[in-house]
Amino acid sequence: MGHPHGTPPYAALAAGTPLECVIALGHDDEGDRNPPADPAGAGGTPTWDAQGTAGRHRALVAALRDRGYAVGPTAAARVLDALGRAPVADGCSTYLTHPDAFRPAPSEPGRPVVVRLVANIDGRQGVAAASALLDGLHSATVCMYLGHLRFGLGADFEPALPVTVAADSGLPAAPARLVRRAARDGRQRGERLEETLDRWLADGLIHIERAGASRVVLSYRNLVPSSATARLTHWVARRAPGGLPAPVFAEPAAEASPGLALDRHRLWVLLTCRATALFPALRRGLAPAPVWLIGPPDTVSLGEWRTLPWILDALCAGGPWAEVLSVLDARAYGGRLVLDAPPDLDARIATEGGDGGRRAYC
Repeated sequence: MGHPHGTPPYAALAAGTPLECVIALGHDDEGDRNPPADPAGAGGTPTWDAQGTAGRHRALVAALRDRGYAVGPTAAARVLDALGRAPVADGCSTYLTHPDAFRPAPSEPGRPVVVRLVANIDGRQGVAAASALLDGLHSATVCMYLGHLRFGLGADFEPALPVTVAADSGLPAAPARLVRRAARDGRQRGERLEETLDRWLADGLIHIERAGASRVVLSYRNLVPSSATARLTHWVARRAPGGLPAPVFAEPAAEASPGLALDRHRLWVLLTCRATALFPALRRGLAPAPVWLIGPPDTVSLGEWRTLPWILDALCAGGPWAEVLSVLDARAYGGRLVLDAPPDLDARIATEGGDGGRRAYC
């Protein structure tokens, strides 16, 4: 299938300015529930097989420090000031800064790079992490998300199924068994699965222990409607306290929120299962914003956090699309990533420079 020709539009992505990149790590339902023992401790040497959000966060910080990035908001503040921005002390953001890593043109001096690494490490910063990712999607030149898509809902920084059952309900506590019981009871009563869950919720037999604000909702579409677990995930999202936020960027939120319009080039990397299924809705909501979308068409492992520094390396070095995308070539993900270019590409190339490439499977 090959890789797309051409290079990212570096001249338009960061025209003479520092490169701002946001990397967000979504909640790991398994790893964060049962974090592996870390004999080295938080101050030890992270390994490439790090698991759980905290482990991946430590390993990414170590990987960027090995590349010469300084940790902390002080160095980041000087770089972000040139962009009219500032570090945010939100409990979930770690800033890493390199003085001259961004070299899109060999003939030009290197420019600073500031990375905002977002993670709900302690389990209490889900809302702040969602806000930080949303800020990155709005403002950063490059924004990467690694995590679950919640069967089409979007980025998430808290557990997917925080459902508890009343002690005297007679219902199973495990979500997989609970949803099977709901499906069985629904069939007996002639109810849909969601109607059975609604009845249990209204009767106080089950409770939802999270808020919707810890998500960045990209779509209401259930990408796996045949899955009872997917239906339970969407039901929990709709019934959580505060309700389900409107989709960001995608229709119809873009029409209701004109302030979401993006007027300069950005690159979004969504390392999440079935990311490309959301590209059409995102593209309709973003149009005519010049946002480049990258993601896999199939499943992806949370272990691919390892590729995030490599993608950043390729972009900082001014690499072609083939180099940027080849870091995740694997049969398990359909053997390719998808690059989705913004509309009116030829006109943008003529006025803003760079060949950009084309929509391609690689």
